[in-house]
Amino acid sequence: MKDHFLSLELVFDTFSPFYVWANNHRVTLTRIGAATHWALRRGKELENWAEGIRLLDECIPSFAQDRDLAHIRWVRFIPLLSKTTGIFHYRLG
Repeated sequence: MKDHFLSLELVFDTFSPFYVWANNHRVTLTRIGAATHWALRRGKELENWAEGIRLLDECIPSFAQDRDLAHIRWVRFIPLLSKTTGIFHYRLG
């Protein structure tokens, strides 16, 4: 994508490796749902994939200060669950 656009920004959400493992285990046991095939441990990890990828911002919902997310803040005290999902903002190129 970065070869076709001069300046591209990309925002997406992703899961942690633990979430992918737990989800795929559940799908295997119940045969309900879809397997997940990709995860990020940390937002900076993607910067190593290619030259010109830079993390601009990230939001981990369990750490967000938004009042609408107050009901999930307790999750941040459980290491395996605290960063199961995140929203990441990158610049390519």
